[in-house]
Amino acid sequence: MKKKILEPQEKVNVSDYTESLLDADFLKDWVDGNKISNEILYGTCEERGLQAKLMTFSNKDFSIDGDEGIYRRGKLQFYESKFEDNIEDDYKHHRYKKILNFESNFDKEEYKNAYFHLLLNHVDKLEIPENAEKNFKDIVDESDNLKSEIDEYFIITKDDNDKISKRIVEEKLNNYNFKEILSKLKSMGVKYIKDASLNNIKGVLFGLKEKPIK
Repeated sequence: MKKKILEPQEKVNVSDYTESLLDADFLKDWVDGNKISNEILYGTCEERGLQAKLMTFSNKDFSIDGDEGIYRRGKLQFYESKFEDNIEDDYKHHRYKKILNFESNFDKEEYKNAYFHLLLNHVDKLEIPENAEKNFKDIVDESDNLKSEIDEYFIITKDDNDKISKRIVEEKLNNYNFKEILSKLKSMGVKYIKDASLNNIKGVLFGLKEKPIK
């Protein structure tokens, strides 16, 4: 989540965290880097080597500002299987017979060792399904209100022949300042030339066009 340094004895407001966007830059650094810096109180910093990748499980969707860098780093899979008593395994509908105390098997060293050797047979054979990439992008976009509004009014073409005045973009997306809008559009492949003119108005975005009015 967004970094926040707490002063001594400062109370934590849970809503500051539960409603905040995840820190996209920190996430990118973790996924791609070999080391990560952790900011500590009073301006000090500590650096540690990374020995893991991020994996989360949750019943709730996360929120993060999306861009191409975030899209390519994440994968999302839904687990909707149900485990029930007195049924036969139904692979088609992901319903399976519940095995009492199944998790306790992993308390046994021989069971964990056998499972480990089973996994070894699949090393370097992992294939990421395409829908895992699409699922991740869809969830990111759902939490990105600015992108949702851009998609409502405009089409990203990345074609320099498609151009639109800065003023029109500001009028359509008037809940946001232009700096914020421009940052998002650039991350989506749109170019901006502030000295270019269109209909005698300075500031032109290239690779973007308005959606036709229905």
